[in-house]
Parts: sequence; C-alpha cells; structure tokens
Amino acid sequence: FAAVCSGGRVVAWGSADYGGLGPEDLHDVTQIQASARAFAALTRNGHVVAWGDASCGGDTGPVARQLYDVVAIASAPRAFCPL
Repeated sequence: FAAVCSGGRVVAWGSADYGGLGPEDLHDVTQIQASARAFAALTRNGHVVAWGDASCGGDTGPVARQLYDVVAIASAPRAFCPL
C-alpha cells in the first residue's frame, strides 16, 4: 500500500516484493498509481519515480532520463504509462 500525505510525502507499507518499501526521500508527490506489484509516483516537477517489482513497472532506470515534464500517470496490471 502507499499513500500521499500532506506536503507530498509518500508512505508505503506491506511486502517489499510488492512495492511496500517505497523510497524514503520521496517528496513533492502529486499522484501515485499502483500496478500488480509496483508503484509509480509523479512529482510536482514532472518526474516519475517507481519502485517494487521491475516486471510490473517498478524500475524506471532504462528510461529515467526521458521521464520529465510528465503531467499524469496511468497504470495497468504490469506497467505504467506516463502521460
């Protein structure tokens, strides 16, 4: 599970295999989406951060440099789509 708190701080809990341990330094988040085993967060400055099972979208490493000026995130069971 994950929640966006006031000020854009994220709290995640549950099994680490399913994204339950989110990044501790994540802040200024405006949106969170969940897939089957991962989470993606959109920050106020338009960047996307993901964590959890890489096979379900939890690793943005290969495209991280391209994920800027994003305005929203959509999710599917095994992936995320930046909009």
